[in-house]
Amino acid sequence: METQFPKNLAYAVKTMSSFSKSTVKLLPDNRTDTVASGNIIRARLPQNSIIDLRTFTMYYQGIVTATGSGGKGHYPRLSSSIIDTLITIFVNGTQIENIQNYHLLYNTLYDLDGGGIDQQAKRHLENVDPSVFYLVTDDQTTSATPQITGLAATDNSTVYRKFVINNWCGFLATCSTPCIDTNDLNEVIIEIRLATSDVCFLS
Repeated sequence: METQFPKNLAYAVKTMSSFSKSTVKLLPDNRTDTVASGNIIRARLPQNSIIDLRTFTMYYQGIVTATGSGGKGHYPRLSSSIIDTLITIFVNGTQIENIQNYHLLYNTLYDLDGGGIDQQAKRHLENVDPSVFYLVTDDQTTSATPQITGLAATDNSTVYRKFVINNWCGFLATCSTPCIDTNDLNEVIIEIRLATSDVCFLS
């Protein structure tokens, strides 16, 4: 039998007032200026708070330097492809989730769910189409014109790109209660292992 909220309670929830909502920037426990392939990122959710898991977002900047033959490098399709074979969630010291081959799973689900090039306009920071990108220069400004020629055409040229991951698999996306109370759960840690550089490719 499926449990439901009583109708009176549902009405009360719709009319909640006298509360505030704020954006929180989480810094990894092992914070460094740069991270490399295979590194593990651990972030703790704020304690004594109600967290909306639907808003959990990861921002990062990718850097590719073309050397040697001067081939055109490309970031992998979909920003979530940088997550390797491990995304672990601990609640009060207990592991509740461990997803192997996360990047492969995410790409498969994206294809099955009908994701396509039509998503590029509203999801460009997720790198839906890796052949089109917005270049970020050394002074961190983003060009207004999409670049289509590849990441680098000459030796020793560096290209910066900004990415975002705001769609997740597993607990972060499918928890039956998207707004969790860390006052009850105590310490919640999200651990992500980054993929190897093999996820990038050359033309």
